[in-house]
Formats: sequence, structure tokens, C-alpha cells
Amino acid sequence: MTLHAQRSLQALVVAGLGLFLLNTIRSGTFFWYLNQRFLPLTFFTGIALVGMALIVTLSRKSDEAETHSHEHNQLSSHDPTRDQVQLPFWRLVTVSLPLILGVMIPARPLSASAVANKELNTTAALTVSGSAKPVVPDMASTDRTVLDWIKAFNYASDATAFEGQPADVVGFVYRDPRFSTATFLSGATLSQNQFVAARFVITHCVAEALATGAIVEWPNADLPNNTWVRVKGPIKVGTLNGKLIPVVVAESVEVVAEPERPYLYP
Repeated sequence: MTLHAQRSLQALVVAGLGLFLLNTIRSGTFFWYLNQRFLPLTFFTGIALVGMALIVTLSRKSDEAETHSHEHNQLSSHDPTRDQVQLPFWRLVTVSLPLILGVMIPARPLSASAVANKELNTTAALTVSGSAKPVVPDMASTDRTVLDWIKAFNYASDATAFEGQPADVVGFVYRDPRFSTATFLSGATLSQNQFVAARFVITHCVAEALATGAIVEWPNADLPNNTWVRVKGPIKVGTLNGKLIPVVVAESVEVVAEPERPYLYP
């Protein structure tokens, strides 16, 4: 392979990587892999890669012009190895792999099937790395996500103050026998048909995503795992493994489409 051909492939791969990153932002699939705070960095990285590809292309054209000039003048000092590959081809293949895999593997967010491998967190508050304590925003109870409710329960001086507050949360249905031991604070047991309205939370990237959610008391529930639902109803204080947890006593459970941004961020 000549140096000119190698430069062309380098430009193609670098441009492809940049366009791939920019397309994830355009299509919204970016939010299936990284925390939203990395969007500006990813955008500028994509622009930079496209710019680098343009520089490589211009450099290749400059090399071609110089080579033609040497050939025209019949210079005896012409280097016969000038048009040979100067870098191992495997390096170019290695750089191409992320692009190849990104194009070949369909993009999809995590679903209920991934909870079994990552477990489900219904009691521990989640924080950004390096943060001593999460920020619990002051908001209307119906604006809280399942993550906000867990934070509120973990860091409130008296979680029983949330008893009876209206909740309006969205999550996917997940059932696990471990949560059948949960009870109301009063000691009453939950129905056997209760489920968890779950969401994945990512601090940095999807590789360290953690599933979290609030238990939903809904005796008439006949919904398969991974069904996205909007749950409305008052909050009751429950207990699970000795810790207070939010339980939504559902007044309505509505099947909804998967959110454009299915993950939550601490």
C-alpha cells in the first residue's frame, strides 16, 4: 500500500469516527451510553476528528503535488521508499475497530434484562463520584423521579413526612422475589402483584450503570417486565431490610413509550 493510499484510509477512518460521534448526538443515542454532561466534550471531539481528517486529506494532496514535481524534474535524489507505508497497517485497523463495532451493533438502551446482572438499588442514595452528599432538589412531589424519591428518603431527617404526598413517576416494570419481603411501615404487607418502577442511573457511562426504582403497590398489575409505565398515586412509607423506602400506592398505571432519555443522572 502506498503512502497516499494510507493517508486516504487514515482520513476516512478519522472522519468516520468524528461523524459517528456527531450522529449519536443528532439521533439521541448518545444518551444511551454517556452521562449528559459529556455531550459538549463529545461534540467538540467529533468536530476535531473531522477537522483532523481534513488536515490529513490536504496533507495527502500536498504530498501528491510534491511527488509529481519530483517525477517531472527527474531528480536523482528521489527516495524510492517515499510511497511506501510508513506505519504498521494493524494500527489503522485497531483505530477502525470502534467505528466498525459502532456501525455493526444496533444501538439500544439498557432494559430490564440487564437488572439481573447489575442488581436493583431501592434504598441507597446515589452520588456523583467525589461528592460527599447528593443534592436533593427542592421540588414539587409530582416532579420527583424515582431517583429523587430515594434521595429524599435517604437524606430526610424524618422520611415519614413524605407519607401521603402525591407521586408521578415513570419507569419500566421489573419484578424480583426479593422485594416480596417489603412491608408498609404500619406492618401491613404489600400485595403479591407489586412491582418496581425502575430506571437506570449512570454517573459516567453505561458500563457502570445502576438500576434503581420505587416499589409500586398495584394489585391489578398484569404487566410484563420492561413495560414502560407512568405511575400516579400517594407515597406510603415502606420498609425493606430494615430501611425506609418509598412505596407508590398506585391510583393509575399508564403504559407509555420509552422516554427519549431513559436514564437518570445523580
